Amino acid sequence: FTGPALDVFADAPEELLRVLGGTENIAQGFLAVLSLTFAFAVSVFAVLSAQSIRTEETAGRAEPVLAAAVGRTRWLGSHLLVSAVASAGLLLVCGLAIGISSAISVGDGDLVGELVLATVAYVPAVWLVLGLAAALYGGLPRLLPLVWVVVGYGLVVGFFGPLLDLPDGAVQGSPFELVGRAPLEAVSVGGVLLLTLVAAAAVAAGMALFRRRDVLATG
Repeated sequence: FTGPALDVFADAPEELLRVLGGTENIAQGFLAVLSLTFAFAVSVFAVLSAQSIRTEETAGRAEPVLAAAVGRTRWLGSHLLVSAVASAGLLLVCGLAIGISSAISVGDGDLVGELVLATVAYVPAVWLVLGLAAALYGGLPRLLPLVWVVVGYGLVVGFFGPLLDLPDGAVQGSPFELVGRAPLEAVSVGGVLLLTLVAAAAVAAGMALFRRRDVLATG
């Protein structure tokens, strides 16, 4: 769809063009929205991965493992590490897929690198979602589903923010907006670093809280 995107959206309603970032570069706006869509999809994976950790505990499978030689930090950390690496890998695959297909569509090989960067740039935002899930699981596991609010809010801001004329503060409240809408605009290095630091802090807090609370026992 990248090749004909410019012609298809040229006569699109003004509201849709605002979501795509305006009329100056519709194709880039379309690709930016596509990258953001994949970021939300991978965020769903990250939340479901965190919920699977909770399932291991509620099903009684965590307690026997933790009673053995495996410590709490190692147990939870290994789960989170797999989820974090898998999330980054999924975004990389998404970037390669849309980059290669778009490059073939329009005959521009530079799109491969641009779209890989555009999708991989969302890795810290996804990690932040995973970190918040880890913090909730570590301290208040029953409230773990609240992390869906972050994903849902980001989705509303990302797709409907331009139509709702949200204030800058409300827009920047979404971790996905701190990244920047590449390839339509430059990736925010500061935003990426901030998200990475907050994500790491959230994971550290979750692991510290998990070491202190009781684990559901079998039987």
